[in-house]
Amino acid sequence: KYSINATTTILNQNVDQLLDIAIIMKEVGVEKLAIRPVHADNTNPVSLNNKDSIYWIPRDRLYVLDDQINKLIKYNNETGFIDCRPGFEYIKEYFMNGYIRPTNSCYNGYNRLVIAYNERDTYEVWMCGGMIGDIRKNCLRKIWVSKNAKRVRKKMKQCLKSCAFPCCYEAGLENLFSIIKKNKR
Repeated sequence: KYSINATTTILNQNVDQLLDIAIIMKEVGVEKLAIRPVHADNTNPVSLNNKDSIYWIPRDRLYVLDDQINKLIKYNNETGFIDCRPGFEYIKEYFMNGYIRPTNSCYNGYNRLVIAYNERDTYEVWMCGGMIGDIRKNCLRKIWVSKNAKRVRKKMKQCLKSCAFPCCYEAGLENLFSIIKKNKR
């Protein structure tokens, strides 16, 4: 059995419609809705440049976010439909500060990677702690379990920087390869 999940990004242009988005997604048969705040740079989880984005919710509109978050919490308590990691309570803090305070529970490198094309004509596999390999030279599995990847993960586990990626705190996410194995069956 396959299920359909969806993700919506919280941004200034839709902040007043978040509950409506959740209701519509449930009505059309989506099994789970992930809600994530906008971030400016997908390759830099400690970038604080978010506030310069047109998508950023300005302080004078945070009351709208508060109202929607309260409605989403109530809706989620009734339905269990929304996945908001690391939690609804962090969303306002994120939009006030541009980051989430360190929690000593970063899972970047265990549940997330980015494959980024660069000017050297390589497709680098990136984790927060750095580049770990080129998928044109090695398969993703070898890169993911390489000594370099293990070194970068160890470095990330000790990171105490504030982060703009709530997904890095998602310990409940499955390992990338366990997902691939399940879907091949």
